[in-house]
Amino acid sequence: MTGSIDVPIFDGGRQRGRVAQATAELQRRTALVADLKALVYYDVRNAFLDLEATRQQRDAAARGRELAEQSLQQSRDRFAAGVASNVEIVQAQETLAVATEQSISAQYGYSVAKALLAQSIGSAEEVLQQAVKGSTP
Repeated sequence: MTGSIDVPIFDGGRQRGRVAQATAELQRRTALVADLKALVYYDVRNAFLDLEATRQQRDAAARGRELAEQSLQQSRDRFAAGVASNVEIVQAQETLAVATEQSISAQYGYSVAKALLAQSIGSAEEVLQQAVKGSTP
């Protein structure tokens, strides 16, 4: 007859090692999640600030365009009254063209900022579908 007894003398250390390894992995993954949350918060916050800045630029460009249109109208009125020359009208038209270009550029920047905000929030697909359908978010 033969018999054997298996006494796991060193299993206690192996188990503690596995627990320590699992704890370290859990801490690493928890730190990774915290880093990702901070990154998402930063991206969203940055997108909101960009959106606000471009909105202000768009509004300022629209006001500049309105002023350029008023200036052109005043130049035309002065020319009609015989107080100004044609050069003043041409300069006012040039100013209006520049203001219109700036307004278009500001509107483009605002639209890009809205798209980046939608992307950072995670709803870019829904916003794109709404834009394609013709509604604004």
